[in-house]
Amino acid sequence: MGDEMPPVAAGKAEWRAAVRRRRQELLRAEGEEGRRARARALATGALTWLESYAAQRGRPSLRGWRVTAFAPMAAEPPVDDLVRALRDRGVEVLLPVTLPDGVLRWTTRPGGSGHPLRSDPGAVEDSAGPEALDSVDVAFVPALAVAADGRRLGQGGGYYDRALPRLRARTDPAPVVAVVHDHEWVADVPSRAHDIRVDAVLTPRGVQAVSPPG
Repeated sequence: MGDEMPPVAAGKAEWRAAVRRRRQELLRAEGEEGRRARARALATGALTWLESYAAQRGRPSLRGWRVTAFAPMAAEPPVDDLVRALRDRGVEVLLPVTLPDGVLRWTTRPGGSGHPLRSDPGAVEDSAGPEALDSVDVAFVPALAVAADGRRLGQGGGYYDRALPRLRARTDPAPVVAVVHDHEWVADVPSRAHDIRVDAVLTPRGVQAVSPPG
């Protein structure tokens, strides 16, 4: 797990600023080839875990699955290779589209708005509502940091805190996997009661389950 983050008492604003600074430092340090290697590692780790998870559920392949992902900004974990690999395997990949009322819609079109703080008016016209999550098999979601027990620090817009409870309310909840850089899986993060917990984290080292609360 990562370290060298602000004390939890510093609060969410200071944490977000610190994470964003470190992401920019990482982006400059790793260069284009380093980022490509990170993208390959994320795709390999996610696919290895997904194939194992599918086998556990008695499903022979990923074809016909539906997952959520996102189109990463420059300093976010590069999941581009993962999205392409999933589509190549016949997986329907839903990307989030921002609405002004704080609700996420979902689009399958490449190049759609993949980040909760960016809007794409064209993608809104070709998108499904929150009910699209009712048939999702796995949700890969962005995060700035994740605590050992699954508490997620987001960008601050609250979009996923509104969207993810729909997955939790299902009789067959879909696993929620937060995608972060290695150092962003930490012992603790600033959090509030409404913050949604995730089930696992995806880093270049692969998918790792979080510890149960308490």
